[in-house]
Amino acid sequence: MCNGKWLLHGYFKNVLLVEDEGLTRSAMKTLILANEPLLEIDEADGFEQAKAKLSTNTYDLMFLDYHLRGQTTGMDLLNWLREEEHEVQTVMLSAQDDRDTVL
Repeated sequence: MCNGKWLLHGYFKNVLLVEDEGLTRSAMKTLILANEPLLEIDEADGFEQAKAKLSTNTYDLMFLDYHLRGQTTGMDLLNWLREEEHEVQTVMLSAQDDRDTVL
């Protein structure tokens, strides 16, 4: 479907946005809601907060930054999700464009 309108047409309603930079997280949320204003977007500022939210809530979609504050990465969160047998469609984001990170 065009213009990203696939988000609400039965696929995604509850979204978790995991980004440790507050301004970036706010800008992303604003951009997403400008295109899909009916989405419910929850926010997490890092690994531990994301784990807590994923343990108590159900999300259809997660936008996940690769680099998180501290010693953890988005990949660590994905591994935790797998271990806990949680299922959530995930879009991994990164400002890095090196081959190893992309792969």
